Amino acid sequence: MKLDGKDQGKTLAIFFSSGGLGDVGRHAILVALDDPRVASIKLFASSKNIKTLDLPIWKCNCTEPHDWNESVTKSSKLFEKFELDLSDKNDKDVGQILKEQLKDVDAVVSCMGNRQPFWGDRVGAAATHHIKIAMEATNVKRIVAMTSMGLNEDYPCMEWRWEGKIMDFLFKTLCRKEKKDLVKLESLLTSSKPELLDYLLVRPVGLGEEAVPEGTYFLQKQKHTDVVGTNMAKMDCARLFVDEAVNPTMHRTAVVVGANPEGESVEDKALEKKKWCSA
Repeated sequence: MKLDGKDQGKTLAIFFSSGGLGDVGRHAILVALDDPRVASIKLFASSKNIKTLDLPIWKCNCTEPHDWNESVTKSSKLFEKFELDLSDKNDKDVGQILKEQLKDVDAVVSCMGNRQPFWGDRVGAAATHHIKIAMEATNVKRIVAMTSMGLNEDYPCMEWRWEGKIMDFLFKTLCRKEKKDLVKLESLLTSSKPELLDYLLVRPVGLGEEAVPEGTYFLQKQKHTDVVGTNMAKMDCARLFVDEAVNPTMHRTAVVVGANPEGESVEDKALEKKKWCSA
């Protein structure tokens, strides 16, 4: 039975892959472990990517090294880990495992995409295929899914900065496979029936390893009008995922998320600032 009482926490399923976008999923584990609104966590990743949790630095500039085993031990939350390869959309065994494990889940955090050329997995679409079918079969409606800036109606990428043109160029050249996979990922969710899935597509700006977490994130409310900071910490991006998984405010839509826009070239007064709060 799903946890739905006001005094009970949520059960989250967190999926992560490799690359900078997948790194956000790793950080979402730590955010969820520290969030009193979350009672239990189910983690899904390939055996190769599961091993990256044991590294002290998760390609980030967080103030302290990460020890996820210690975080799990200190937490009172129920934590389950599943090594699962989601790269083959026709793997019926994987689909059956997900249908079984998502039965008691309230929301899904999916960081299975990748936009880095020559590095990591390209399993966003295949994984989303499995996740979507399992969610619909188990009546789990909420999914917060990682994609990228510059896709579909968000073209051109970061229209207020010249760096956006670089990403647009990469998507047309070196990152064509990555873009194709991410666009398919988005299509799988946007084509779903409203009564079956409530999705949020998260399109982060740059997720630089040097970015220091600020405890905040900013959303671009209107393209060509509002701006966000173009390089954000992976931990701050992860907070958006957990926030929107446990307390949805944006439904069946996509959003560009970034850092503090101070110093950007367009007025930021129309920006919606979101502060992460553990209460």
